Amino acid sequence: MKKIGSFRLRRVSLRTFSPILLCCFGCGATDSDGIGPVLSGAWETAPKSVSLDVNPFEAAEAVALAEDTPVVLNAHFESGDAVVVYNLGAVAAGEGITVRKPDIAEGYVSVAFFDDQYDLLALGALWAPDGIGYRTNIECPVSAASEAVYLALSVPDASVPADLSVEVVRGPGAGTPPVAPRDVVLDFQGANNVTIGLGEPMRIPPFNAADVSSRFEGMTEEITAMVEDFVREDFEALGIAVHNSAGMTPDGREAPVVYIGPADIPPAGAAGGDAVVDTAGLYVFESYHPGSGQLARVIANVVSHEAGHLFGLNHTTDPNDIMQPTGSFSQLLIDRSFRHAPLAREVFPIGAQDGAKWIVARTAGGGH
Repeated sequence: MKKIGSFRLRRVSLRTFSPILLCCFGCGATDSDGIGPVLSGAWETAPKSVSLDVNPFEAAEAVALAEDTPVVLNAHFESGDAVVVYNLGAVAAGEGITVRKPDIAEGYVSVAFFDDQYDLLALGALWAPDGIGYRTNIECPVSAASEAVYLALSVPDASVPADLSVEVVRGPGAGTPPVAPRDVVLDFQGANNVTIGLGEPMRIPPFNAADVSSRFEGMTEEITAMVEDFVREDFEALGIAVHNSAGMTPDGREAPVVYIGPADIPPAGAAGGDAVVDTAGLYVFESYHPGSGQLARVIANVVSHEAGHLFGLNHTTDPNDIMQPTGSFSQLLIDRSFRHAPLAREVFPIGAQDGAKWIVARTAGGGH
């Protein structure tokens, strides 16, 4: 959506072309059965959702997980603004944890994993049959040892009060994190048949700075070069090379693309896909009379944000973090960076995201 005087950045759900953020970001999802033996708990002893007025990680129930032995976890939710959190204990590098088979008749349960610093490891949603799909598995690979891995569950407000159960299993099978490309391409030249998420194919016209304001007539090349430089500052320290070409790196390798031009849709990007940044919407800032460097900074912040989604990052609440999704003109002029920041409430009610650590872990084999 666009608001006069401000800019809203959006993530594309892989389930629908909408702002809902509860899709599976960087974690495996399958429809397999074959669950094997389980250790069941009684509903009378099921942990209840914890109010966000207390630290839900400190209040987490400890669960002992033996390798390859599924455990059934029963949870009770009293309100939609609360979560159920389990402490699954220490996990070694290369191990993984899988959550599967939600016991829900309709809707979904949001699932998040966090390390011992309360930083996000994996995020997804388990869906009941709804005519569109049925996601039954979410995997959390752990690339670096953690003294504790926390499993957190949340349900929509409309679903409470609610009781549900999930099965959790620990083993080496989920221990390899998905590897993201180590390149990103910025395309200012325009393209046809561009698809973002599950959206319809669209045409992205070439970027022309004069489309933002006639004051920038003849300055497209200058502004484009500054945008590239700013985006490189955000990514190259993390081992990500930034290129300007038509979807290929200089040595011919495919790479995710951020298309920059008057697309006339909100900025959007999907993990594992491509992204688009609509420069036509920047006219809302013309009343501030930005200079060419200021315009380039605004565009670069939006480009880096959408590129962050391509590497699996989610929205946060820190205005200095690239992944914070809303910004006034003055906020978008900030030299933002990938920071450690609380997750946005619409992503998950608790926890934080370390953007730089997340990208490095998924591209250079670094740890969380």
